[in-house]
Amino acid sequence: MTPACGIDFGTSNSSVGVCDADGPSLLPIQRGATSVPTALFFSFDDHSTTFGHEATPEAVSAVFLTGGATRMPSVRTTIAAAVPAARLIAGDAFGSVATGLALDAAKRFA
Repeated sequence: MTPACGIDFGTSNSSVGVCDADGPSLLPIQRGATSVPTALFFSFDDHSTTFGHEATPEAVSAVFLTGGATRMPSVRTTIAAAVPAARLIAGDAFGSVATGLALDAAKRFA
């Protein structure tokens, strides 16, 4: 049997499963856990990346808001409460993702 791998980047948690001759199983990802919080933080200070269990609210210095839902006051209030020390930076609510995809495509295919 050819081994297969499945990755679930879930809204709250992420996990990795494999299936080989022994059957399906979940891989330990971080700290021996088979799932980790789906959180990824980039530091503007030292340009480091933190993910999973280490991506605590205290590690967040800024949040870049994009997407139409981030224009809703209740969404902004919820985000601000989750990361109280972070500054909120408003991006183009509808164009940021498309612009980022275009920049990535230009790098990959130019």
